[in-house]
Amino acid sequence: MIARGLLLALLAFPANAQEAVVAPPAIPALPEGEAGHLLRMIAHARVAQGNCPGQTQTAAPFLLLAGAEDALVARMALDGAALDRVYAPVVAALEKPGFCAAEVPRIAPLLDMLVFWGGSLSLIRD
Repeated sequence: MIARGLLLALLAFPANAQEAVVAPPAIPALPEGEAGHLLRMIAHARVAQGNCPGQTQTAAPFLLLAGAEDALVARMALDGAALDRVYAPVVAALEKPGFCAAEVPRIAPLLDMLVFWGGSLSLIRD
């Protein structure tokens, strides 16, 4: 199981993310297996975005991914332990060679899909 502090450090808020919001995606109803797959894709993207060299973690993509994750977690009725089980293999994979090379190119298409579902990469300041 992932230590909660480690997971929070891996997914730390980028500068100004706490001062803004983005329009969340309206993720359509998905079969359970597809919803779980989407949640794993989001976990990979969040870990890669926050930890891979050359990734500038800006507020809008961070907030869009976090909002989509929150929606899926709520829809799937997952608790903290279940979310830890989603992130554990991702965090373990971060240490393996090739993680960043494989995962970074997948971030933009995932963000595009979330925008297609009505999410936004435009910050709304409070």
